[in-house]
Amino acid sequence: MALDDNNDFTDDAVHILVFLHIIFSTRQQMPYLVDEDIRKQMHQRLSSIGDGMGCPCVLVSGSDDHVHLLIKGSPELSVDEMVDTLKADSAAWLQARDGFYADFDWQESSVAFTESPEYVGTIKGELERHEQMHKEIDFKTELVAILEEQGIEFDEEIWD
Repeated sequence: MALDDNNDFTDDAVHILVFLHIIFSTRQQMPYLVDEDIRKQMHQRLSSIGDGMGCPCVLVSGSDDHVHLLIKGSPELSVDEMVDTLKADSAAWLQARDGFYADFDWQESSVAFTESPEYVGTIKGELERHEQMHKEIDFKTELVAILEEQGIEFDEEIWD
């Protein structure tokens, strides 16, 4: 990279390292992902979709009614584009499986915030223990705590 006569960089490349923590739930928090095999396949599918967008997933975790993704951001896509693609492609994949999943969809609302690269290992460890945590607290309790911790304003009614 070099400076031109106007002291502007001449390299058009954007170099970023942004880790996003993305959370979204099944429509009305229905336990569509209660089957452990289906849940693992969904996590693998979400990871594959992320990879295909150039946004590799560090980890996908969750429980029977929601998912957490720790994913590398991309300078090519907005967060909204990433989330919309993840939701649409994974929902279509599950809907195609059989009759039980024909009505599957993700809730319209989602949460996304950045995670500091130095804490990615810690966050990954927490998400790996995620299913165990949900034996003690439900999704809404977890979500409200995360939103408050992150300083994200929200309307609790949209998660009902």
